[in-house]
Amino acid sequence: MKIATFTLAGERRVGIVDLDRAEIRPFDLTVDQARSGLLAIVDRGMDSLPGTLSPIALSQVELEAPIPLPRRNIFCVGKNYYDHAHEFAKSGFDSSA
Repeated sequence: MKIATFTLAGERRVGIVDLDRAEIRPFDLTVDQARSGLLAIVDRGMDSLPGTLSPIALSQVELEAPIPLPRRNIFCVGKNYYDHAHEFAKSGFDSSA
């Protein structure tokens, strides 16, 4: 299951993406609940997903970051190249080294 945060007519929504049909089925969330994006679903738990509304063509929506307003800063470091991994390990920030 792919879940996305998107905007439709100026309102943020969250829904299930169906790439085969090129559509998204919005969850039945209030605009207030959907403001936090995917966190609205995470906070509820996957065992209690809300119902979905009528599907919308993906071409009609604008996809957003899954969590548009993170609760705290998120730092990501790519270690996909040996030189970058080596440089990062020497930086003192790598807790896995």
